[in-house]
Order: sequence, then structure tokens, then C-alpha cells
Amino acid sequence: MISNVNNILLEIKDKCSIVDVIGSFIKLKRTGQNYQGLCPFHVEKTPSFSVNEKKGLYHCFGCGVGGDVINFIMRYQNVDFLEALEMLATKYGINLDKSNDSLNNYKNLYNIHNSFAKLAYETLYSKVGVKALEYLQTRGLNKNLIEMFMLGYISHEQDFSKVLAQYDTKTIKDSGIFIIKNGSYVSRFNGRIIIPIRNKIGKVIAFSGRSIGGEQPKYINSPETSIFKKREILFNMDKAKADTNLLFLVEGYFDVMALYNNGFTPAVCTMGTSLSSDHVKILKNYFKEVLLVFDGDNAGRKAAIRALDIFIQGDFIPYVTYLPDNEDPDSFLQKKGPLAFAEYINRKDDLLLSIVKSQYLNARNNINERVSIIEKFKKFLEDIKNPYRRSLYIKEISKICEIDESFLLKTIELNKSKPIITRKSSGILRYICEKDFLGSLFELSEDLVQSLLIDLDENYFNDDDMKKIYKKIIENLKKGININDLVRDNEVGDIVSSIRMNSDDKQDYYITAIKNKNKLIYNYLNKKKKKILLALNSAINEEERKSILESLNQLISKQKKLYIHLLEE
Repeated sequence: MISNVNNILLEIKDKCSIVDVIGSFIKLKRTGQNYQGLCPFHVEKTPSFSVNEKKGLYHCFGCGVGGDVINFIMRYQNVDFLEALEMLATKYGINLDKSNDSLNNYKNLYNIHNSFAKLAYETLYSKVGVKALEYLQTRGLNKNLIEMFMLGYISHEQDFSKVLAQYDTKTIKDSGIFIIKNGSYVSRFNGRIIIPIRNKIGKVIAFSGRSIGGEQPKYINSPETSIFKKREILFNMDKAKADTNLLFLVEGYFDVMALYNNGFTPAVCTMGTSLSSDHVKILKNYFKEVLLVFDGDNAGRKAAIRALDIFIQGDFIPYVTYLPDNEDPDSFLQKKGPLAFAEYINRKDDLLLSIVKSQYLNARNNINERVSIIEKFKKFLEDIKNPYRRSLYIKEISKICEIDESFLLKTIELNKSKPIITRKSSGILRYICEKDFLGSLFELSEDLVQSLLIDLDENYFNDDDMKKIYKKIIENLKKGININDLVRDNEVGDIVSSIRMNSDDKQDYYITAIKNKNKLIYNYLNKKKKKILLALNSAINEEERKSILESLNQLISKQKKLYIHLLEE
């Protein structure tokens, strides 16, 4: 009997070939050890999509997506983890034990959210929902729009008995919908408009409750659960992804609804949180163009700058337009109408260029400020991964900042060519060791992985992505979850699949791990030595200086021993 999800995963991977599964959707051709084809997740003419049957992984070296066979089905078919499991299990004749607790937990959580959403919708059109319905109507929402977003209302005296009777205590608790008050279950959204939050395939996974009588806070959101992670969810993504037009990214739920009400689609917003790298990855995968709509006041301008950094890290730069001060899309459309809003859309500008222009023009009469601004945006240019995009932005920004394009290019190339750390001609200190070390761990048994990590921590890693992967590996080990499941992780999955796809099958992974761990430690000690030398320079007395020198000598001794090992390798 299959008793847990991990066993189901193992059986699916054992019985189904990732080449057969992916090959049933796209044409694959063998090239050496791998199979190649045109990526189904972005438009391309030359194949950059690769499948490795032995490792059970795929990775696109064009758009960067990757993962295992489960992850492919989730992406390609727009289904969730559970549905992908069921589709593959059915295809390959694998019996899913219906008493499986893990599977049932997922199903029950989806079902209880759906039941609650239906109850709220019905309550909105009942006698107790009159005030809430009137509130929505004053905000310009008609019945069609209310139905489209399945808005609802939960009263202070709401009867939940029919919903609660369908689910066990664990499901009720894990859903995050209910709290216990005076010995009974009440929803955390009582007395509020209910806005269902759906995942990409349209399943209700959370709620936001909007007060209608001035109560604070204005919004209450569901807590995070096993099916709901705020940094991975964009409100209305299930509808928006079906539209190929320019996407509007706004700040609030009612902004999204107001845009749909006035024919401006598609539109999404975050779940009351800052934009994350996961959000940018989702937007990049689904849309060619995104328009941020911000308030034109200082807060709106600051939000744009914060968003710019996240978008640049994701190698995807959107447009931006600024509405008048203290106006959001909802209020602006109600006051001025769609024609006036369309004018602001026509004023859209590239987010990076608009910020450069704004800041540089404000500093036209101050050379020091201008130099500071150029330095700041030079750093942004260095962070742009795509070389063509970087070249085009260098051209445009040099015009705005009134400096020679070739000079700006030269200073950027000089910065990018500087070694991250000083290293000897042997080349043993490259930070590539971090990637090679972590890549080896995915091919080793859990006991070996734990023994290799026992004396390390996140401070040994300099690359931010490798640091994230290290922390995720530690987290999985503590929870007893296979670290190879990280190929499906929303934050690091694509990077993990790339590392594993690029690793050499013929190497001894344990030896590779040991060698690269030594390099990792050497780099860390080198970094630590620099800090000790700085402390030595600022020592205030001889006793402190003596203590620091002792620490320095111990560290140098460790480095010498490591260096001898590295030279022998």
C-alpha cells in the first residue's frame, strides 16, 4: 500500500520516463546523453530545451525554467501538484491509495476553501448581506463582476455548521479560515466582504476580508498554509494568464476589479505584500509586457524604485505610469472615467529609464549628485543579465546622463571583469566551487550530505542563489524531505535543475564534494582574515592587538593546511 506522497513520487518516477512524458507534448531529438527540443514555455526558433532521462530532469537554457516530470506537468498543463500526481498515476496505472493522509489533506483544504467561498457568496445575496451588497454597488461593481470574482460576505452571526460538518478538525485548523472563540469556531473574516484568492488554475486557496464600516485593519488576509504562499500568488492570475494583452500590475484588489469593469484587462495585484522575485518569475513566464500603475506621490515613486531592483534581478523590466497624487486606478476611474485613464496608459515609460530621467533631471545643477546617480544606475546596468538588453540600456542611459556611451560601457566592463576575490594563478579560489559543491550533494545519500554540511553555515556562501539553496537543503533535511524535491521549489527549483543538468555523470560526486568544500572553507577563511586585519588596524590597546594577532595566526595556520590539500588535488 502506498502510504505517503514520497512513495507515490518514487513509484511515478520509477515507472514513467521523463522523455516519454515530455515527448508526448513536444518533439524531442537525441543529442548525446540528452534530448533536445523547442521550449514549450517561451517562443524560440533554435532548441534550448534539454531533457536528461538518467537524472529525470529537464531544463531550458533559454528562459531558465527546469525541474522534474511532476514539475513539467504542473507547468505545461497548468495544474497543481496533486493534480499532476493524479494525471501521471492514472497514465501509468499507479494506484493512489485514497486513504493517503497527505493527498487527502490537500484535497480537503481546497474543498473547505471552496465551501467557504460559496457560503460567503450566498450570504451576500441574503437579508444579512444587504449592507455589504450596497457597499460593493457604490464602488461600481455590478452582479456580473461580483460573480466573476465570486465576492461574498460573512456576517457576525454567521452559521458555519453545514461547512464545518463536512471536514475534520485538522482540515478546519490547517485552513486558517477559522479561529476558536468562546469554545466555538468563528471565521477570522466575520463582518467583512470576502474576496476569494485563487491559484493559477482557479482553485480558491485563501481569502481577504475587507471591512465595510471603517473597522481596522481595513483588510485581513488568510495566514499562509500548505496551499497558500503570499510571495507566490498574484490575485486574479487565473484569469489574467488567459489574456495576451499588456498586463496591468496594480496595488489593490478593487483596482483590479475596477480595471476589468472598465475594459482594461488583464490585471493582477500582490497579496498586500511587496513584490517578490517569485512574482517577477511568474510575470516573465506569462507576459511579454507589464505596466505598473502607481500613485504619482513620493510613496508611489519609492515603490517604483523598490520594484525596479526586483525586476532587474529577474531580468525583466516593465513599463510604468504614474496617476495623479493620492489616486489609485479604482478612485481615478470612478472620478475621471476610462478615456482619461487611457491617456495615462499612453504615457507609459520604461521603468528603468523613467527613474533615471526623473532623478537625473532633478540633479541637473549639482555635479556631485549627478555623479552619484550615474554610479547608482551603473550598478543596475551591471546587474542586467541579458547582454543585448544591457547594451540597449547603456545606449539610452548614456544619452539621458549626457556621458559618452563607450566610456560608460568601459567602466561597466571594468567592474564586471574584476575578480570577486584575489586569487593565485592556480585558479583554485573561484566561487564556482559553491555551485559544484551543492550540485554534488544532490547525487549523494542523505547521511553523506549531512556529514558534509555539519560544520558549515550560510556564511560560507557568497553567491546569494547558492546561499538560498544551502538554506533550503538544511530545511528539507530537518523536515525529512528529499533534497531532490527542490527541483520543484518555486524559489530555487530552476537553478537547482540547471546545476544538476550541468553536472558530469562520470565524476565521483563524493570526491567532488570534498574538494569543493575545501575551496569553500578556504574562501571563507580568506574573507574572515580580511575582517581580522581590519580589526587589527583599529585595535585600541596592546592587549587587544595581541588577542587579534593570536586569532589571525590560528586562521592562517588553517589556511596553510587547506592550501596544501588544494594543491595536491
